[in-house]
Amino acid sequence: MNFLKNKNRVKDYSGSSEHLKKKMDVEKLINYRLKILMGIIMILVGILVWRLYQVQIVQAEHFADLREKYTTPPIKGNVMRGEFHDRNGKVLVSNRTINTIVYDPIKSMDYDAKMELGMHFANAFPVEEKLNEYDLKTLWLRENKLGKELLTDEENELFKKGSLKESEAEKLKRERITEEMINSLSSEKRKAFNIVSKMENIQMGQSALIMEEVTNEQIAYLAEHANEFPGFSHRIRYEREHNEEINLETIFGGVGDIPYEKLDYFISSGYAKDAEVGVYGLEYQYERLLSGVDVEYEKNGSKIEVSEKKPGQKGFDLVTAIDFDLQKYVESESEALLRSMEGIADRKNMDQIQVVVSDPNTGDILAFSAVTRGSDGNYFNDPQRIMLNAFPLGSTVKGATVYMGLNEGVMKHGQAIMDTPMTIAGTPARVSYRNLGMVDDVSSLKLSSNIYMFYVAIGLGNTTYVPNGPLVFPDPIKTYGTMRDYYSQFGLGVKTQVDYPREEIGFKGSTNNSGTLLEFAIGQFDNYNALQLNQYISTIANGGYRMKPRFVTEAQNHDTKETVYQNNVEVLNVLENPEALSHVREGMRQCAATGNCTDINRLGFPVAAKTGTAQDSNGLRNSTFVAFAPFDSPKVAVSCVAPNAYPDRGTGYALLNVCGPLTTKVIDYYMKDN
Repeated sequence: MNFLKNKNRVKDYSGSSEHLKKKMDVEKLINYRLKILMGIIMILVGILVWRLYQVQIVQAEHFADLREKYTTPPIKGNVMRGEFHDRNGKVLVSNRTINTIVYDPIKSMDYDAKMELGMHFANAFPVEEKLNEYDLKTLWLRENKLGKELLTDEENELFKKGSLKESEAEKLKRERITEEMINSLSSEKRKAFNIVSKMENIQMGQSALIMEEVTNEQIAYLAEHANEFPGFSHRIRYEREHNEEINLETIFGGVGDIPYEKLDYFISSGYAKDAEVGVYGLEYQYERLLSGVDVEYEKNGSKIEVSEKKPGQKGFDLVTAIDFDLQKYVESESEALLRSMEGIADRKNMDQIQVVVSDPNTGDILAFSAVTRGSDGNYFNDPQRIMLNAFPLGSTVKGATVYMGLNEGVMKHGQAIMDTPMTIAGTPARVSYRNLGMVDDVSSLKLSSNIYMFYVAIGLGNTTYVPNGPLVFPDPIKTYGTMRDYYSQFGLGVKTQVDYPREEIGFKGSTNNSGTLLEFAIGQFDNYNALQLNQYISTIANGGYRMKPRFVTEAQNHDTKETVYQNNVEVLNVLENPEALSHVREGMRQCAATGNCTDINRLGFPVAAKTGTAQDSNGLRNSTFVAFAPFDSPKVAVSCVAPNAYPDRGTGYALLNVCGPLTTKVIDYYMKDN
């Protein structure tokens, strides 16, 4: 059957009907057109792929820039920064609300429309017509066809050809604007331009500040006539307000525009370009906690109707370690002490006194001041100085020297040496303030023996003192290193690591001269600041724990008082020999109890203390003092530095250590409330 079928199948179509021939022609035509269409599609796809490659790969950065340029970001409004409170809830830094009128730009508004709007605004609100010379000339140019007639025909022709630069043409025009031309500008025009210049002084997505300290009546008027002032709206901004009963503004710091070098960082962190941030002090240190989250507004239509898009959140409040009442007392007593020195000839160079009060168990800085008498005779507190200004501190650091000698084994507990002048070949005799006779580790602190400390340095340096002979240290650099390492364990000569953006270590003397190793042992070589001195006495007070000082203890939600951040108590290092430290503590207790540490023994509880007097390079002496109380269970540690306390007139001349009585008053005041 298949054979028959194949036999009967027609293979020659020459005799086919016209209908069949036409059908074949149509099929050929369709196939031909399909091929052309497919070719066109392939070409179009190729072009599309090529274009996508150009846009997404080759020109990606260009189009990203265009998108950023023509995309209007949401308008941001600032929120209240967090407050600063003292440890008992007293407000130290708060916010003052300032009502403002701002302007958000409207698309397609030309200069004439802006001037009309500005004039209407100036008629409704108090606006000054005062403009500087540059602005007045700008106004005249914009009111007079950009001052085209101020250029000659030749200059205009050169400008058209590009031979005269736009900046050069602008300069020529401004030079040719006369006083008479400026005087022709009406008061109404000047006021209007004052507003227009503010309207145009704006960054994309941000509001232009038009007026500040706006009254409630003016706010109400603007709201009632909103349609007459498109783009204008009422906005609230906040200004920092400090408690004026104490003077810690430089510690809290300031708020201002984002520094240029940090602009990218803040923008990437979600800040607006014109945002205000903490620029120094604790405002800077805790910016991320204090700043909160800005409220966002969005523009609805070309008429700039602004509605809230994302609510803001007030910054977190910071609880500080500061005791407001104690801070106020320390500042007041420090100023009173300085004032009492006025008119005393040998006190004329004493122009400041620094005090730091802390809790030795936590590192909390309870109060601190650097009250200073300015060149104009006025007094002010510049508390940053406790971390920035360093001085030779003298005998107050001898506690670290005694500990070092005991721990290194160059001195034994109870080992006595004769405190008599030490004579070294080629140098003046080295002495204590008087011949003290036999002293050991404890009594050397009670009586403030220099000679005992010299023997510690000599022992550390593996050398021997021979009266009237030379004193040679085999490896002085190693000895300097050992001594600095020990002092640093108490916080001397290193950063205290306080939560503040700036802290100075202090001057370190050269290790080239081995002779100064003896001076190093009595606090007459490296310089330290008052905060380092406080960390030192706190380490002795609490049994050998070097605590990290802290200004801020925690951050709280303003409304719920929930703790959102905790600045934990931190131990930086621990002294390894508590027994040696106990002898240091006992020496300081005896110094206080026997009256060798000024009048601190008048307090009705046991205390420990150490005085210090240091020769400075300016021919003056610094008075220093450290103390902690109560002795058995310390709650407070105080360091005090009085630079340039009196002239250096040799070993036999000394004036009262003014830091002693002041420290006594501070501890007495604190302990009465605690």
